[in-house]
Amino acid sequence: IFTIIYKVHGDVFRPPRGKNYLAALVGSGIQILMMSFIVIVFAALGMLSPASRGALVTAACFLYVFMGLIAGYFSGRLYKTIKGSNWKRTAALVCQIVFLKKIR
Repeated sequence: IFTIIYKVHGDVFRPPRGKNYLAALVGSGIQILMMSFIVIVFAALGMLSPASRGALVTAACFLYVFMGLIAGYFSGRLYKTIKGSNWKRTAALVCQIVFLKKIR
């Protein structure tokens, strides 16, 4: 049983392959999650009424763009946490992850 524990111990603290893609996907997830949460809270409070046509979609689009800043920050911090060296590229990859067709 101790042999298994020592093997797992070595794998637990190993940095993942494709760190920048992992951090970019987590950042994009945070972007969508925060945008959805804020839109739902505003709609529940009555600030985005269904009577005003397009207000909900406009707010969602605006918040999606604005939350890109927060997503870039979180992806850069996550990338630096897992010992990445080029965090600026990863923060910029958050914007491009929507357009990628193939992830290595």
